[in-house]
Amino acid sequence: MNRLVPTRTALEAAGADLGDVVKWNVYVVEGQPLQPGFEAFMRAWGNRPNPPAITMAFVSGLARPEFLVEMDAVAVVEG
Repeated sequence: MNRLVPTRTALEAAGADLGDVVKWNVYVVEGQPLQPGFEAFMRAWGNRPNPPAITMAFVSGLARPEFLVEMDAVAVVEG
């Protein structure tokens, strides 16, 4: 399942795409390695130039306890 679909849907609804993302946050449950979270970002971003600022942070848990990684993004779209 492509977990990025909700992000793309939200961006498209605002007239944006991944190239408009300026900030990407990756939250990783404590005790889990950061690398898989960063790799998930890289899969989502692909070969696009100029990646956004990325913050990776350890958290004690997520709203869905079965999830180990959560991401969110901030995009800037001209009105």
